[in-house]
Amino acid sequence: MNPRDLNSQRRLYDILHGRCQMLLKQGRAPEGYVLAKQALDAARRLVENDALDDPSRCRLMIAALSDVAWAAYQRGLPEETERVHCEALELRRQLAERESPQPDDVRQYAVYLNWSAVPQMADPQRALAVAQRALELSGGTDPVYWQTLGWCYYALKDGARARECVERALELVPDEATALREKLCKQLETIKNDLPAD
Repeated sequence: MNPRDLNSQRRLYDILHGRCQMLLKQGRAPEGYVLAKQALDAARRLVENDALDDPSRCRLMIAALSDVAWAAYQRGLPEETERVHCEALELRRQLAERESPQPDDVRQYAVYLNWSAVPQMADPQRALAVAQRALELSGGTDPVYWQTLGWCYYALKDGARARECVERALELVPDEATALREKLCKQLETIKNDLPAD
């Protein structure tokens, strides 16, 4: 694909993806599903044969696949949800297991393993190991990595460790990051309510 076609295809994908996201957030799954499928087609044309060689294109495919999986899930299409989710999960795995992965690619893989639109595909134990690796790669100073680790412990019903991770995340949140602080406080409340201390 020549650069001009590549740019117009990327613009088309961005427009479809943005509209799809808006519709899905509004609970308009049928329309969101149609746009998600169109965005995925545009992403596949953009990526063609070199998706896995270029991490940014791989991330674009993951986003497109995730939209389709979420829209299919909202529409009650379990087979398509599982098929598309599996494809996205495999791309996440490949990004996370590259020779020198980006810490956030590893963290996102842990998130995917921990919480799945296809419950039988969730693997909290593996997610925990991946989240620990992501935290190590990140240097341990970003609260989002501690938050992810906290959710992994939560999924494994380890309330004490989940609380420790979220409390550590709260210590690291910059003062201006009020939205993240609010999310972490809600997460901590959920952990305390669902997994009370012994």
